[in-house]
Amino acid sequence: MRDIQVRDYILGVAGNLDKNTLKDTLESLISVATDEFIDAPACILAVAYYELDDTDTALSTLDKTAENYPMANLLRRVYSRLA
Repeated sequence: MRDIQVRDYILGVAGNLDKNTLKDTLESLISVATDEFIDAPACILAVAYYELDDTDTALSTLDKTAENYPMANLLRRVYSRLA
């Protein structure tokens, strides 16, 4: 999942999915993903945690992303201000 269009599409359809199912699926994906492919699913997982009112876990999930991944940096800024 390196394509940002795929990431953004999943973020869009994720609003219609059960957050716990999405969370479980993404946690499984991240557990086998290499560092090269973890940024996008980690961001989507962080959004799922945030929507489950778990901002602390959302922020810690973003720690798995590269420091220069733009979506993760944006989510960190937003979640940090809301925590």
